Amino acid sequence: MTIGIGFVCSNGIVLATDKQYTTQYTEFGLKKEGPKLFVASDRSDLAVIIAAAGNVPFMKMAAGRLKDAFGRLVNPSEQDVKETIEDELLLFHNTHGYPVPGNKPFFSLLIGVRIGDDTFRMWQSDRTSVVQVSYGDYACIGVGETVSKYALELVHSIGDVPETKVIAAFAIRAAKDHVNGCGGPTQLWVLDRTGIDQNTNIFVKEAELTSEELFQSLKDVMLSLNTGNLESDDDVKKITNLIAESVIDFRDAQTRRIKKQLRLAELRQKHKAAATQPTP
Repeated sequence: MTIGIGFVCSNGIVLATDKQYTTQYTEFGLKKEGPKLFVASDRSDLAVIIAAAGNVPFMKMAAGRLKDAFGRLVNPSEQDVKETIEDELLLFHNTHGYPVPGNKPFFSLLIGVRIGDDTFRMWQSDRTSVVQVSYGDYACIGVGETVSKYALELVHSIGDVPETKVIAAFAIRAAKDHVNGCGGPTQLWVLDRTGIDQNTNIFVKEAELTSEELFQSLKDVMLSLNTGNLESDDDVKKITNLIAESVIDFRDAQTRRIKKQLRLAELRQKHKAAATQPTP
């Protein structure tokens, strides 16, 4: 029970999930929060983040096995990474999944990878199959897949990472609002040339709030298209102006955050450089 989405952008990978775990101890399932995004490698030559859906113990165990396998790679190529994923998942399912009697524990993974400085790839697993997600495209896993795909088709325009982060938060929120089994906070990570960014909680909250406001405003716009309604042309202009203000406020907030992050990065670099200077 989950929703996970991965995007292959022009300058990085974006992965997002909900954080609700649903067990089967009661008729309707016992719900609690837990992570569904995992760091499998964070090296200069290979960085990997994984989004998982399905049986929680098995998906965590599989992510851990992949982390160990990636740690054994030296100067990996794209083919090395792909074969490692295929081999480890095949071994894992044959060893731990298929021998289980009755219903087989099922999970799916989205594996976002940066090889070297600027080669970004993503693979989607379905049991032992591993399929690459094309550049400029996305993939969904979990019970909320259908709703999220519908939401993405409304706004589907994958470009750079900042644009795609907004789309990811929007699609996860849609699944959480309309699919039983998806819920809790949204977890959103970015993998780009600078590394793995996990510090996106404030951004996600703002993006979800803005999307909620825009949806309500769009409902008003649809009503105003009916010329039989009482809204005057001035009322329609007021509605569209409020939508524009919501978009501008969101963009302004993101611009301020980016500038703040850049200033903090400059200060960290300055302090790091000072710390490495020899003591006179």
